[in-house]
Amino acid sequence: MYIFNKEDYLLTIRLEKGKKEWIGVRNVVDEESSDMWARSVGWYIADINGEECPFSLLSDALRAYDAHVMQSSQHLHHTDNKKTQLNLPEEWEDTFVEG
Repeated sequence: MYIFNKEDYLLTIRLEKGKKEWIGVRNVVDEESSDMWARSVGWYIADINGEECPFSLLSDALRAYDAHVMQSSQHLHHTDNKKTQLNLPEEWEDTFVEG
């Protein structure tokens, strides 16, 4: 039994094992809330075009941010540079295959 989504748990461990922080995504908790989940786990905010978009799951927030990066003209167009701006570059490998 998992207390929360297994994928999010594995992403959290991944962050603890070397990645300094997620790009464009942050965790928010409400220490004043009477809800234990909001106090301890909270939710995630993805910064997409300067707008704060809330997500219940870390994985959803990361994918939304990465999709924004891939579709945005604000981010660098060079493949190697764009890869460094993604949280989950492995999910976009097919995009980076040069033909």
